[in-house]
Amino acid sequence: MEDGEASNNLSEKLPKRVLGDGCYPVGAWLNIYSKANVIGLLVEALKGTEDLEKLLHSQFGKLFYLPVARCCNSAKLVHALLSRQLVTTKKHEIWFLFGGQPLRYSIREFKEITGLNCNPEPDSTEEEEEVGKTGIWKDLFGRAKAMNVYDVLEMLKDPDLPRWKRLPLALIVLFDGVLFCNSKNLALTEKYVEMLSDLDRFMLYPWGRVSFNKTVSRFQAPKAITDAEKRENPVTRLRRQLKQKTSACYGFPLSLQLMALQSIPMLVSKIPQPDNLKTFFEDPEGCQNVITLLHLGDIHAVEFDPLMVVDDGENDQQNELRWGDEVEDAEVAFMQELMAEGYKFTPSDFAVAPAPIVDISDAEDEVTNEQEPEPSTRPKKKQKTHQTEKRKMQRKRGRGKNSSNLSEDETPESGQIKDLKRWIVLQNTLLLREIKTELDKRLGVYQEDEEDDDSSVRHNDGVHSEDGVHQKERDDEEGTSSYYGGDHYSPRDHAYLKTPEAPTMTPEPGQANSGTTRPPPYFVIPDEIPPSGLNE
Repeated sequence: MEDGEASNNLSEKLPKRVLGDGCYPVGAWLNIYSKANVIGLLVEALKGTEDLEKLLHSQFGKLFYLPVARCCNSAKLVHALLSRQLVTTKKHEIWFLFGGQPLRYSIREFKEITGLNCNPEPDSTEEEEEVGKTGIWKDLFGRAKAMNVYDVLEMLKDPDLPRWKRLPLALIVLFDGVLFCNSKNLALTEKYVEMLSDLDRFMLYPWGRVSFNKTVSRFQAPKAITDAEKRENPVTRLRRQLKQKTSACYGFPLSLQLMALQSIPMLVSKIPQPDNLKTFFEDPEGCQNVITLLHLGDIHAVEFDPLMVVDDGENDQQNELRWGDEVEDAEVAFMQELMAEGYKFTPSDFAVAPAPIVDISDAEDEVTNEQEPEPSTRPKKKQKTHQTEKRKMQRKRGRGKNSSNLSEDETPESGQIKDLKRWIVLQNTLLLREIKTELDKRLGVYQEDEEDDDSSVRHNDGVHSEDGVHQKERDDEEGTSSYYGGDHYSPRDHAYLKTPEAPTMTPEPGQANSGTTRPPPYFVIPDEIPPSGLNE
């Protein structure tokens, strides 16, 4: 009992999980654009040249000495790590849990893996003034307007290629093929090509920090674009991203994979040729064939192995690797203190983060003004929001003809649904009054008075003030409603409660006549036109 209480108290001080232990998405697929085999192709194209020697002795040299057998992209491993994230306020580092043990991915680990210069970047305004248009693209590629990495590799194979072009072209291959991938076909980035006009400065630039920023931004919660997304909790957006069937990874995700294999030695034992430490320089063709590096079952087996060890490395960062805008997180600091003391964490030490869901239905009108996604972070195809996916699933369930499939979660326009609800309530009110009047007449207790005048039932908004409709609308605006019964369902509950059925409409006379039984003589068809959208 005491151990349980101690664990609960500890979980309040430690970072929270993005997803519950074992509650990880299944079937998600990451498209990793970076291709490590490009390094081997570059070695073959530059073999025996001074340009290759220059690269080997530059900040890019360590890339050529990466172990080939561990460099085939493992989307399963990368996604498994991302699904095991912890919620922190850190802007430039990510923490994971693997087997209950914390593991950090920061610029320190990135530098250790890649060997790139990870010092702070120069002022961005100065950079923009100095780069500009230099004409280097035309000097390298002539009139070609679009080039990709494979085009450049073919150029490097040409023995008649001018010598001065070889090193710039080789750098372009490393950039758009390995470190800064933006597209599936490895298209060249004009900005980086233009910076090659000053080759010495280019070779010393802190490209490690640039590549790390591009990589880690895709691992964190996606940027909020619409007003509705801006009102969401970032954890909600991250969870939704992790559950996407397909998503793209930019930058150099291989750095995270290599860090995990280095920090969790037991994972290496599950890959093909675990003892093969040949580098790209020694075996350029070692990564040309596509193989499955790790199966999901292998990852789970290691995670639950009692002998599994996570080497978290050193927690202190060098001064030159620090960030000026980094945010301190008390929960992370407490966790690092426990790590330094040698505390053995357990999965129960980390609770799941609560992610409050905002009232998306209140912002439906704002969603129509959705901006076009950035090409570098979102696919160009039409985006599927949480609401459209939910409507799609509900249509697949196949509701009956007489049951309404209009609810606050499903409706694309809040104004239209309010009109529809008001119209439905009004029709029911009128029908009930007609039924009561007819019954009173048959029983001989009917007394004609001013209340029989339909105009007294309708006010400016078309609803009697005593019908309870106004109170319901106020409840909707406040986010609390008893419209669906005693559960007090509100739009904010849509992520946790099953969407309740809307009240069934009173059948029209035509529908009632479909059977053999004739409708009673007091069934009156009101002369009311339904609002736009009901029969669409």
